[in-house]
Amino acid sequence: MKNQYEQQCNAEALKKLGVPVLNGLEKKDIEILKSWVKSKKIVKVDYIDTPSKVINQIFIDDIKNESRKHIDTNHYLFPSDF
Repeated sequence: MKNQYEQQCNAEALKKLGVPVLNGLEKKDIEILKSWVKSKKIVKVDYIDTPSKVINQIFIDDIKNESRKHIDTNHYLFPSDF
């Protein structure tokens, strides 16, 4: 994972969930992985935002952004709010 920032972030997140993160593929690292697999430890992940909620929010944000393009902010007391 050297020079792979996104993968390092993923590994850190997994580590926080209790998943062992390997620094390499030496024999000792493989043993750590085998031990974890044999433990049958289940990592519970709760995906609160279902895909439909995420997609809906993208559409809502886009609609808001498009509508802001058509608002004449010169008539408002605080145009920076738009």
